Amino acid sequence: MIAYHGSSSNFKTLRIAKNLVHSSGTMLNEGMGIYFSLRQDVASSYGKYLYVLDVADSWVNDFRKIGVCRTYINSICNHILKVTGLDISRFFSCNLVAQYVCEGRVAVSGVGYEIQLNLDSSGDWYERVSPAKIEAVWKLLDYYDKNCPKVFLFNYNIPDCGVIKDVSSEIVVIQQKLKIR
Repeated sequence: MIAYHGSSSNFKTLRIAKNLVHSSGTMLNEGMGIYFSLRQDVASSYGKYLYVLDVADSWVNDFRKIGVCRTYINSICNHILKVTGLDISRFFSCNLVAQYVCEGRVAVSGVGYEIQLNLDSSGDWYERVSPAKIEAVWKLLDYYDKNCPKVFLFNYNIPDCGVIKDVSSEIVVIQQKLKIR
């Protein structure tokens, strides 16, 4: 996949670090990462340099598609079932959370927290699940938020945007850098 990253910074290698975050909005969206657009015109509006990125297709998840969102939520539930023996999908609507992610109302990097909020609002959850299992589930959901997919597209008011959470060379390389201003 070819993606575009606009920046006012001139660099040769991609890095993800807190000191490189220039907007508080970044942390409110999907957290730290290299934000990109599939559209060159959109990325060009973010700085005087345009980076053309070659992203390995096998790492890209398109959370603008409801099927991808459902698969991701179900994989989290299945992993928790395997580790804890608890089917958390009995206590909340997986499809509703998937819909919220697909619509951009819930961040991909915040799916675990959203599931936790849904479980927390279920009266049956606290009546039927032991405190030890609840704590184990919270830890697993937190893990998913900290270790969300490495590259993904998501719905937002900026068209065709996504974020790269891992800049390893097997995932993404800078193909070209253009000075546009």
